[in-house]
Amino acid sequence: MAHLALSFLGGFAASRDGAPISAFGVDKARGLLAYLAVESAGPHRRARLNGLFWPELPEKNASHNLSQTLLRLRRALSDIDVPPASVFLRVTAQDAQLNPAADCAVDVTRFRDLLRLSKRHSHSDPISCPICYQWLREAAELYGGDFLAGLFLPDGECLTVTGRE
Repeated sequence: MAHLALSFLGGFAASRDGAPISAFGVDKARGLLAYLAVESAGPHRRARLNGLFWPELPEKNASHNLSQTLLRLRRALSDIDVPPASVFLRVTAQDAQLNPAADCAVDVTRFRDLLRLSKRHSHSDPISCPICYQWLREAAELYGGDFLAGLFLPDGECLTVTGRE
């Protein structure tokens, strides 16, 4: 199974099996992939994605743009003509989502997990806990800067990472 690595802290970077992926074409494709990766708890309705990424367009035009962007993403991720179980993006007529069964590492997800582990760890003195120190050190190493720094989505709504616990 192929491995996808996605990094959004400090900018946008993607690689498949260690090879950088750069064929996304436009920032909207990068933004959409980031959104689907970070908000990966379930599928996202296409109508909602239309409104997030093309709020100024009529529904028909926004739907066309979304379809083209999803196709561009699937091509960049080499998700075309592979078995459904092996795809990184699950796309249906109604929904799109990052495949939860895919081998995918997302720096934002790992960063959140490390902070959550440290916060919930039982100890009397968090400052001197070697386990928490290691988790926080790893989180600090992951943090390369602001979320999607340098990515420009001119007409999309503000895309932010939710503060899920």
